[in-house]
Amino acid sequence: MSDVRRFLRYDVSIPIYIREVEEFGLDLAHFRSEIISDEEDELLKNLDYEIQYTLKNNEQLSADVSELVFAIDSQLEFMNYLVSLLIERKNPSEQREFNYKVREFKKRKISHMLDGSKVNTLVAGVESQIHKHITELLNSIENSIEGKVFLYAWKTREFFDERKYVKNLSKLVKKDVVIAVLLDLLIQKLIFWERIYFRLKEKNENISNPEKWQVSRINLSAGGLGLFSPIRFRKFSRVDLFMKVGRDVLVVRAKTLMCVLVAEDKYRIAVEFDFLTVEKAAVITGYLQKQELLEAMMAVKLDLG
Repeated sequence: MSDVRRFLRYDVSIPIYIREVEEFGLDLAHFRSEIISDEEDELLKNLDYEIQYTLKNNEQLSADVSELVFAIDSQLEFMNYLVSLLIERKNPSEQREFNYKVREFKKRKISHMLDGSKVNTLVAGVESQIHKHITELLNSIENSIEGKVFLYAWKTREFFDERKYVKNLSKLVKKDVVIAVLLDLLIQKLIFWERIYFRLKEKNENISNPEKWQVSRINLSAGGLGLFSPIRFRKFSRVDLFMKVGRDVLVVRAKTLMCVLVAEDKYRIAVEFDFLTVEKAAVITGYLQKQELLEAMMAVKLDLG
């Protein structure tokens, strides 16, 4: 079998993003702490406790309202499930229970549960907002690049505002109207997960949006690459490389073979790819051959005047 490291090496300018992979999940713990603080973890536990306590300690609560609260909370828990896995840098679609959870989400309709009720407009608004977020999440997961690069269709989204649907929810909460209290708690939980989700997208923007990747001049082959970087990487450290090679976006696990300071805040980095697939090697080699041909044709054209 031929060694891909013997393939064509060529200098090209491409968008690239490099992320060092820490051992033992230390970077994941740090990343999660940047997305969800300990105080927010405690807030979520309190919200869940208040919802369950209110449900269990109101004997006059109708079965329809209890079912409605359970349905909305189940959809919020599905959003929790998806966002939490993405925070852990896991691909939800690779989880055993993923397809079952998706089917349950798609078949559960809640806006009809209180037809004729004064709060039905608010319920429909909550359902619509949750569906927008989950639909975006599912689209990002389905269209991910190798389960590591998630592209989000909507870059920004406003937080849910119940005042667009009802004017007196806060007054009803103060009067301890049970359904108002429960809906208010569920809306707080929705806004909580919106805040976490928006924060996740913001933190991942450098990875999830190739337009944000710095265009760097690199010496590239199907076996590895060399480049100058202002960032110092530990020798033999594992890194994830995100590269836009022509029209293709490639994610490659690699290790650093060299990191030498050549000037102030400038390091010469040499990286070797780990277990590059035949398909990725073909993409890289084909792109390099095309660039070499284009530059040769341009040089001939310039020589001819």
